[in-house]
Amino acid sequence: MSCNVNTCSTLGSFLHGISPLITDDAVTYVCMKRRHSPGENILDLSERDMDLCEGTAYYWLSNLPVGGSTEKVSDGGWSHTEGGWTVSKANIEEWFRKYRHLFGKWEEPFLEGSTIRIINF
Repeated sequence: MSCNVNTCSTLGSFLHGISPLITDDAVTYVCMKRRHSPGENILDLSERDMDLCEGTAYYWLSNLPVGGSTEKVSDGGWSHTEGGWTVSKANIEEWFRKYRHLFGKWEEPFLEGSTIRIINF
């Protein structure tokens, strides 16, 4: 299911609509990073908040491993493959480009560049 700000009512449903690979854990990650709730009405969010939540979801997607997952069942002479997903290097690059674009639009610091400094007093 795909949705956008015109067809989704909550932030969680909007984030799930970005990609079928967005899991509940991904929605939790985005909401924690952006300090929002999955049940928050998207009409109550600013354009900036929506863009940064979307960008954070793309950041999460860009950290998926290249490859895929399927379930294969076989018995003797027959086999059946169900479901699954495949992520290519091109997918990861596109998601990362979208993330950088949305964060750059609002001059938000990029997530991958964070460091911890320890200062002795």
